[in-house]
Amino acid sequence: MATLPTDEDCARRVLQVCTEHFKMRAGSTIRTNNLMAYSAGHDFRTEDLNCGMAYAITQGWIESLPDDAYRLTEVGFDEA
Repeated sequence: MATLPTDEDCARRVLQVCTEHFKMRAGSTIRTNNLMAYSAGHDFRTEDLNCGMAYAITQGWIESLPDDAYRLTEVGFDEA
């Protein structure tokens, strides 16, 4: 039976997507629709993306901004 990823696993994947695919640096922002589009085409379930984003926010790796946008923090960039 397959093991589901933990929220931390999902958050680390979000950081990886942000820094490697989208080439984000600390302070860069991204919109939710860009992350959703990536997840749809790269075997990253929406549920995992949502859990990962929530965990990353609680860890201070990503900040939630108005208008469905997120900012990669210095801590998040270092964690990636």
